[in-house]
Amino acid sequence: MFVFKPINKSDVSITETIIYKTQALHSGSSGLKSVQYRSGSKNQNSDFKHTESGSYWNSLHTLFYQSGSALREAESLDFNKWSYSLAHPHANNPQHVNKFYSSGSIISIPQQYFGERIKPRSFKLIDNSTSKEVTIQDDGHGNLYPVGHTISQSVTSPSSSDNYVGNIFYDYGIVTITDTGSYSASINYTDVGTNDYTLVLQATQTIYTHEYIVTIEPKEYNYTMNATIKDFYSGSNFNKINESQYIASKFTGSNWSPYVNSIHLYSEHDRGLGTYDVGRNKLIPLTEPIIIANLPRPIKIRNDMSMTFKIRLDI
Repeated sequence: MFVFKPINKSDVSITETIIYKTQALHSGSSGLKSVQYRSGSKNQNSDFKHTESGSYWNSLHTLFYQSGSALREAESLDFNKWSYSLAHPHANNPQHVNKFYSSGSIISIPQQYFGERIKPRSFKLIDNSTSKEVTIQDDGHGNLYPVGHTISQSVTSPSSSDNYVGNIFYDYGIVTITDTGSYSASINYTDVGTNDYTLVLQATQTIYTHEYIVTIEPKEYNYTMNATIKDFYSGSNFNKINESQYIASKFTGSNWSPYVNSIHLYSEHDRGLGTYDVGRNKLIPLTEPIIIANLPRPIKIRNDMSMTFKIRLDI
């Protein structure tokens, strides 16, 4: 037997749970794209249409690096502000955007791999295409730095404004290598991530759990779709047992109670359709199940007390 119950808004609660999934991507992964951007790079015989690399430079400059670009050095009161950038403006742990030159590299990660955003401090770029393996990871604030390596003789942290080599924009799946210096004598940072490389990151997804509290009162729901226990209502003019929604009297004794094996939460639509209740002389509107909860085992309905079920639905 199943139970129909209306959804009572006061008995519904919603909780949020953030989950993470580790993703290991390769330079050949579907949709993953790596491009070396160049400022002012335009199509041949055209002063207006930029090449792909030129378009990437323009996009990065507009969205993230206005304040770090040499083009804006004289505009400290205008575009050289955090309000003109989608970069992370945290006062205590800022995202450094002071390195943005005429060339660099960008890796675009499709959203299918990172979900809502990339979890901070989970990103790692490993490049094996050079003479030495280069590993670059994020510091949790959107800055990238080489593991076990510094850019200069700076005594500050590896991911400081001196030593960082690029950025990761967690919400957009964009990774940039902006430093134009050398990792070693034979490796330039702008070449990292342009050939054979691996990305490791944790994708973020929020799961919303809807909890419904359903209370079954004593002697409720003596209805079933099982025709073998049905009977006609006293004085009814039914001529087909399937049209009756009541169980036979032998199943309604004081020592007998039905079992419930599923609960249907429904939305009620009065469209002039439904089942006519002869006893109440009323048309019962058509019911449309929205959620069907199957119990792990049949539960006997109590005649002496109410029973409360909690139904949880992850969305």
